[in-house]
Amino acid sequence: MSSDNYRSEHRQETAILPADKIADSNDIEIINLKKEYYELKKINSTLLLCINTLYDSNDGKDAINYLLATIAGYHNADRAYIFEVTDDEKMFKNTFEWKSDTYPEGLSSIKSFQMKRFERWLDAFEKDGDIYIESLDSIPQKDSSEFEILSTQKIESLMAVPLYKHGTLTGMIVIGNPKSNTESMTLLKSVATFLMGDLERRKYMDQLYNLSYHDKMTGLQNRHAYIKKMKELERTSEKSNAKRKKLGIIFADINGLKAANDNYGHEKGDEMIITASTILKTICATTSQSEKSMDSDSLQRKLKKTNIYRIGGDEFVVFFEDIQKKVFEEKVSEMKKHPIISVGSIYLEKCENIEKHVVEADKRMYEEKKKWHGEN
Repeated sequence: MSSDNYRSEHRQETAILPADKIADSNDIEIINLKKEYYELKKINSTLLLCINTLYDSNDGKDAINYLLATIAGYHNADRAYIFEVTDDEKMFKNTFEWKSDTYPEGLSSIKSFQMKRFERWLDAFEKDGDIYIESLDSIPQKDSSEFEILSTQKIESLMAVPLYKHGTLTGMIVIGNPKSNTESMTLLKSVATFLMGDLERRKYMDQLYNLSYHDKMTGLQNRHAYIKKMKELERTSEKSNAKRKKLGIIFADINGLKAANDNYGHEKGDEMIITASTILKTICATTSQSEKSMDSDSLQRKLKKTNIYRIGGDEFVVFFEDIQKKVFEEKVSEMKKHPIISVGSIYLEKCENIEKHVVEADKRMYEEKKKWHGEN
């Protein structure tokens, strides 16, 4: 039908309508236009808030969490996630998550799941650019992983949009149990465009940090990270509440590294460095006798406060923050069982004068090293 014919027929239809019906029709159209205008205005203001959050914040993680809270608020949802595709392109991994106060108590989070178990989502992303699950009853297969995971997580409805980089799926934004504005994916899709750039920037910053603060051979933190940590400990030691924190310091050195390099080549020396670093990492991560009574969350917090540094060719420093003396002594005793390293240690009841005590631990290590040379 041509546009002229359409206008002609529309005029004829309008002409035979009663005057009051015409007025009602116009009023409804105006109301709908106003509703659409205010809805777009609300989306735009929310989107602007999301963009400002990403680019104005110095803390990328906090910014993304706040962004998820903003999106969840717009959709009146009780949770929001970002899942990113792992490097082997086999798993969706939960990298960011926001929960409301109504999130079921005691319910554990989704950590990751296999992508192949959600083929229906992948197909929907490719065909439609999003997926909306109005209720669990709308899921075709009740014995599927999709149904199992969502029902276990008490997710009754869901909205999700994909994250793409150069045409390749890299992740998705998921909104759980949305109760408002479910008819439109406009905000989610708009946020996804800006979020993809921010996630990429975060990855590059992480890579730059790893290059700057990690030793490539051992995977441990390097001398730059050690100096940064020393300054941080010295700053916090000036605060009265920080001085009450306990600190264990270990200074370790590889025995016979120079002889190994001279007699067998640097490949053998590298092997010894990796072996020594593995010993330190294993002992620091292994639960000692005194730690067996600790719950898993306490253990994880403790491990996060254990920092191992390779500060030279054959030298290592370990800081144990907030560690009990008995636990620390067990760690030291375990390290001294390995003849490949000499160990010097010092335990501080108060976290102060850190650099001075590192020097003292170094001296004690040197005494142990002299004993090793005497015996070998």
